[in-house]
Amino acid sequence: MLNRIGFETLSYEASRQVNHNFMRKIVLFCVLCMWVGELYAQKDMWLKEINQDVWTPFAEAYQELNVKKYKALHRQDLIRATGAGKQIKDLPTYSAEVGKWFAELKTQKSQVSIKFRFLERICNGKTASERGIYELMIANEADKEQRYYGKFHVFLRKEKKKWKIAIDYDSNEGDTISADDFQKALGIDAFEKY
Repeated sequence: MLNRIGFETLSYEASRQVNHNFMRKIVLFCVLCMWVGELYAQKDMWLKEINQDVWTPFAEAYQELNVKKYKALHRQDLIRATGAGKQIKDLPTYSAEVGKWFAELKTQKSQVSIKFRFLERICNGKTASERGIYELMIANEADKEQRYYGKFHVFLRKEKKKWKIAIDYDSNEGDTISADDFQKALGIDAFEKY
């Protein structure tokens, strides 16, 4: 049937079918939006857990020079590699070295802090890969402050409802990492960027 301007009008059944298809697309779109929103909320929750389980106590362990607290952040089967040192270590060897270093810093009455910024954070709720840049600050009794920068890449696993470091790699890239690089990386709570 043609209307006054020459276009065919749809029958009631055809019109109903068009409306039904349109509504299905809208519902599908809404479900997809909700799913994506939930996925991002879930990812944010995992990253907050990682911050709470790993990065906050990591910084505290350095500040306190507490090797026991530091060791507890790692899985028992840790793989630790350094680019500058060209070495691979297990947890007992690595934690013994950190303990010795912390003891030396205590003897020197040094104050230590470490901060992290991120280049990439990927997480699925069970495993995570996090790459970033750290800033290590050491101040001795004479108020001489030194800052060191390096890149890190860690793989984390959730173990008994806690995130733990499974693989830890870092490198100063031949002393080419700078405060500028550190500032360009994303803050620890910039979840929306990941």
